[in-house]
Amino acid sequence: MKNGILLMGYGSPESIEDVEQYLCNIKALHAQPNTSVVPTMEETERLEMRYKAIGGRSPFNAITERQSRSLSSYLKSYRIEAKVYTGMLHWKPSIEDAVSGMERDGVTDIIAIPMAPYYSTISTEGYRKVLNRCLARLKSAPAVSFVKSWNINKHLIKFWEDVIATAMQHSNTDAHIIFTAHSLPSITVENGDPYKDQFIETCTAITSGLGIKDWSYAFQSASGAGWLGPSIVDRLKIIASEGKHKKVVIAPIGFITDNLETLYDIDIECVAGFNSANMSVSRVILPNDSELLIEALTSIVKERVTKIS
Repeated sequence: MKNGILLMGYGSPESIEDVEQYLCNIKALHAQPNTSVVPTMEETERLEMRYKAIGGRSPFNAITERQSRSLSSYLKSYRIEAKVYTGMLHWKPSIEDAVSGMERDGVTDIIAIPMAPYYSTISTEGYRKVLNRCLARLKSAPAVSFVKSWNINKHLIKFWEDVIATAMQHSNTDAHIIFTAHSLPSITVENGDPYKDQFIETCTAITSGLGIKDWSYAFQSASGAGWLGPSIVDRLKIIASEGKHKKVVIAPIGFITDNLETLYDIDIECVAGFNSANMSVSRVILPNDSELLIEALTSIVKERVTKIS
């Protein structure tokens, strides 16, 4: 038996010149038959503008690779024999690239971990579908243990508790905490998707552990009308108009790794956009390749390897 650990991320373009191809990759995954996967000039320019605003590229790919290397080291320290692979949904190395690597290495059992803690039929299930499609092309496909969600992993919760507690200590007054996650079409949740419930479950676990009562939640990065709300921008507008809070701390717990949605949507649109003499707005850091994040991944692998053995 050879264990392969597959960390699956959304992926990000490496440069401004890659943005159009990146959009093509996204459109191709969701395209209906006989529809164009070529983005419009307006779509490309809009996304290019956002990447330019954060310096030309997102650190997402590089951080994911560091997560992979750190996880490999941790597994060796626990004497767990497994090789870690990285596969991106919309960029390189792709999930298909990772599967090809596992085939060459003779992997017989895969533990597949989406680098997103909440399960959704739109997001998380998309990783599984692509993985299954790649495995179906193999003559002898490995067995797969797919991690649907890990939103209340104790190490992950500890990370959020630590960074939020630090943010509260740095405040000269009681801060209001806003938890955020990526928005999804509301119809998805209405049809039974557990995404929002798991998000709230994580909010509750963190605030209960810290004894925080003054908090709210919001969603971000919606792609149109009919998506989960309130948006983080609308939430901040309400708080600013009420004038009750001098300090607001944004905790984007829907994300594990820094990306365009944290560096632009939060840091530029929200933190820079709403900071004023009357209200200070900041955000906590993300897990990225922190020790607690790698401990969380290691604990998931240890549990799954035990079940496979």
